[in-house]
Amino acid sequence: MRKQSGMFILSVLIGLAVLSGCGNGSNSGNGINGAGDGGTGMDKSAAEQKHDPITLTFGTNQGGYNEEVFNTYVKKPIEAKFPYITMNYVDTKNGGDLEKLIAAGETPDILNGGGRGLARLKDLQLVEDLNPYIKKFNLNLSNLNQAGVESVKTYSEGGRMLVLPYLINFYVMLYNQDIFDKFAVPYPKDNMTWDEAKQLAERVTRQADGTQFRQIEDQANKNIQAAMEQ
Repeated sequence: MRKQSGMFILSVLIGLAVLSGCGNGSNSGNGINGAGDGGTGMDKSAAEQKHDPITLTFGTNQGGYNEEVFNTYVKKPIEAKFPYITMNYVDTKNGGDLEKLIAAGETPDILNGGGRGLARLKDLQLVEDLNPYIKKFNLNLSNLNQAGVESVKTYSEGGRMLVLPYLINFYVMLYNQDIFDKFAVPYPKDNMTWDEAKQLAERVTRQADGTQFRQIEDQANKNIQAAMEQ
């Protein structure tokens, strides 16, 4: 497999601020001024300033991202640092769930999902270029994994940043050596392209001794192909 930034594209989880929920007056003057806190742009004294209560809804369509994960990595840290903020979880994994929320006027304030889900968010007109906000609040992107940042730029197109990278998964390719030995086919090797991997897999795809030997699993094809084509 090709070991470079493209391997992260389909596994980057994205966090998108939907302005319909975040743009009200209650969070103006929120102390985000680019000072302190490791250059993230968050003022360390922000939590100490007086604020009106804010409730934000966090929606996810990631299969492995459940409410327990949300509570551990989103809700508890944010509410501990910013006690005036309440984070609520909503599951948008099922098809049409997000559309129903939008129709009901309950669009989540923050969404996370895989890179391939960005097209859907574009269709629903839930995205805009975040570069002006990154500049305004002095968000230091160099503190983020640069492979994730570049992947987001690729998906956003035109130099825009439609989302922010949040978490990165790593893909690996597993293969059965016994099958390759049985048919005298060489093992997969590092730095193969997608076409090379597919051609190699086709050489062990056959019916033999009453057993059907298959090539790359269909459910993984798109993820692996996207990772190896970059």
